[in-house]
Amino acid sequence: MAASVTIESAPDMGTRLKCEVEHNIDKDSPALAQDVLTAIVESYPAGSAAMACYITLTWSTAPRTATGKRRSLDEMAVHIGHRLPGFTRSLGATGAGAARPMATAELASCCRVAYDPASNGAIETTSPAQSGIGWEDAGPAGAHEAWDHYRHDSGVSSSWFMGAAPAGHVFSNTLTQLLSPHPDIARKRVTLAYRPHDPASAAKTVERDRLDAQFAASGKKFGRARDAISKSSADKSAEEEAQGAGLVRFGLIATATVLATSDLELAGVAMENMASASRITLRPAYGCQASAFAATLPLGLVLPSHLRVPQAIREML
Repeated sequence: MAASVTIESAPDMGTRLKCEVEHNIDKDSPALAQDVLTAIVESYPAGSAAMACYITLTWSTAPRTATGKRRSLDEMAVHIGHRLPGFTRSLGATGAGAARPMATAELASCCRVAYDPASNGAIETTSPAQSGIGWEDAGPAGAHEAWDHYRHDSGVSSSWFMGAAPAGHVFSNTLTQLLSPHPDIARKRVTLAYRPHDPASAAKTVERDRLDAQFAASGKKFGRARDAISKSSADKSAEEEAQGAGLVRFGLIATATVLATSDLELAGVAMENMASASRITLRPAYGCQASAFAATLPLGLVLPSHLRVPQAIREML
């Protein structure tokens, strides 16, 4: 099982505000009130951005026991259907607002706009069910992958992987700068990917991290405050794992999309500045821009499962 959280920022076309106002306006209301609402619809979306958050959960069809058989798609549909309402309620209880499962047409439309940003205005004017967009239309009509960027339909994108996580304590506003919209970037997606360790490997991992942190803290004549914090965090993680807590691997992928190749340099500078403000080190996804772009979409892709070298072998190296 794996999970991901995708935060997407894009220009607000004003279509949803216009539809909401036109649907609720009273034709018998005073002319002044109608003029004010019309002015709001025309002026408010200018320069504003729309933010969207997607939560993706991925299940495996692997058997639960060594002698069991792989579960079928119908069994997985029942399995997920029983748990989906509970997950939705839990997300709402976190303070994230109302959460609801996405329909197939909505997910296909989301991917279509990511690959073809110019289609955003036309898609927003109609509901996903009426747009007629299916999985065959979700991908790009044409694409070209270069070493450091990816051209797809009407957009050009660059993607980055997280090279190093924030050092020290991570607060609730640490990623604020990285997630915020930027005028030099047409569309931006930041995806946090999570994969839980199995209980056996979790115990080995926390003990190895604890020993590494102890060695780093005691191997210097004059210890650094950061080493002391790392040792304390490693000890706390080992203690929590021993009490039954799980251990999760995580990573971050960021994609910036512009409408012209000439804007890529400005977008790259903006991403580096925002990452520095969030105390995150980003590395360009050289040679794998297409796959990194797809990984930021809310499709539930688990990248280690698509590697040429199996993940089990990579972890042994």
